Amino acid sequence: MKKILFYAMCVAALATAACSDDDNGPKVRIETISFEACEFAEGKSDNAGANNVPTAYEEFGATFAHKNYYTMISGVVVGSAADTSTNGDSMPNTLKVNGDKTAETHGADGTAKFAVFCTHKSVKDYDMSFSFAEGAAFKIVSAQICNSAAYYQYMKYGRYSTAGFAEGDYCDIVFTGYAADGSVTGTATASLGDYRDGKEYVCSEWTTVDLRALGEVNKVVLTADIRNASELVSTQSSTGFTVCLDEIKFEVPVEK
Repeated sequence: MKKILFYAMCVAALATAACSDDDNGPKVRIETISFEACEFAEGKSDNAGANNVPTAYEEFGATFAHKNYYTMISGVVVGSAADTSTNGDSMPNTLKVNGDKTAETHGADGTAKFAVFCTHKSVKDYDMSFSFAEGAAFKIVSAQICNSAAYYQYMKYGRYSTAGFAEGDYCDIVFTGYAADGSVTGTATASLGDYRDGKEYVCSEWTTVDLRALGEVNKVVLTADIRNASELVSTQSSTGFTVCLDEIKFEVPVEK
């Protein structure tokens, strides 16, 4: 009799736990923007638009737009190629991610494509951002970030006679979330390079950034916080500033 009673209590406890799980709030799934559906023109490894023609890619209701003004670009380009430097004696491509160019794929987690967030002082009205339709908002979870091939070289080795990072230099990317009404929802920071306090860190591979502090967003804007004595790493550089993102994850409510 005691065994039967004990078994009944266990079944009741499990049933209660199951009900509690259902009552813990709305169920969610994770949606990931991977850029894999973006199509390129024949022979190209990115979707950089024609001169002075606004170009956009959409995925999961988010718009990633850019403008190419005589190879000077602001906004977000989707790319698929990689390269890396072993010294400062080259001019690496700002639209390639740092990595092994002989690898089969160059996006994060084995994907082929990724986004390159660009800013150039000569191109107005575009910034390093993406946004959803008016009134739409989703809770952002994370993204993966990596230096472009160009900015990996600039931080690590410099370029020709201009020095790379030295003690005290750093480059952080600040993510700022905005609600549909334009108010700030939160911020998060990721490091692309840090030579402070004896460190010699330069981001060389895809790295996950926790973005839950941004909350529920309608728009996400990236800005760069930089200290570089040689001024090679700068948003005011003649080559423009670029940083690569991939696998942007959001929580989406599951309909019952």
